[in-house]
Amino acid sequence: MAVLLSGMGHDVTVLTGKPNYPQGTFYDGYHGGGISREHLGDVLVVRIPMMARGYSRIGLALNYLSFILSASLLGPWALRGQKVDIVFVYGISPLLQALPAVLLAKLRRIPLVVWVQDLWPDSLTATGHVRNRMILRVVSALVRLIYRSSDRILVQSRAFIEPVAKYAEVEKIHYYPNPYLEKRSTQVSEKVARLASDIGQQFSVVFAGNLGTGSGAGHHR
Repeated sequence: MAVLLSGMGHDVTVLTGKPNYPQGTFYDGYHGGGISREHLGDVLVVRIPMMARGYSRIGLALNYLSFILSASLLGPWALRGQKVDIVFVYGISPLLQALPAVLLAKLRRIPLVVWVQDLWPDSLTATGHVRNRMILRVVSALVRLIYRSSDRILVQSRAFIEPVAKYAEVEKIHYYPNPYLEKRSTQVSEKVARLASDIGQQFSVVFAGNLGTGSGAGHHR
């Protein structure tokens, strides 16, 4: 998305953490401390300190919290001197990582747009990872803060509109599906060609998506 926006002539700066997914440790050439800057084409990527996600739920929680704190405290300073017209959040889980964007948009007095990719706090209750009612109430309050602080909310599915509208004005919610890059190739392996032939000769059902508790497939048989 950053590269696509840059290719359309926009100046794009990405504020993010240090790469450590999915292996749980920082990738070669990166470490948790310090602020680093690198370029992806014409896109400036500013990376702030954070903890690696590790291999446990506690490590994952600390990873998320460390980003929120670091981006809130150091993000405005890391972006000092840069002219910013809009703050755009690609809202993958957890949505709470949009909290630093709320602060940055208020400090800069510029619009905030959040593109919702996953429903919160619904994801927590659906997976059963969090059952504590107090925690769920706190998360719900923070989600409401994020949505109500947003000038526009994009949702990648029309089915998201109603759940998101519980926390924000429906007028600011807009359906905007995830884009895709069309990739064509004239070279097809023998295995793929054989599979395509088999599919074409019988009734076939293909599931394309995530398999997991949060994807509604936790009890698939």
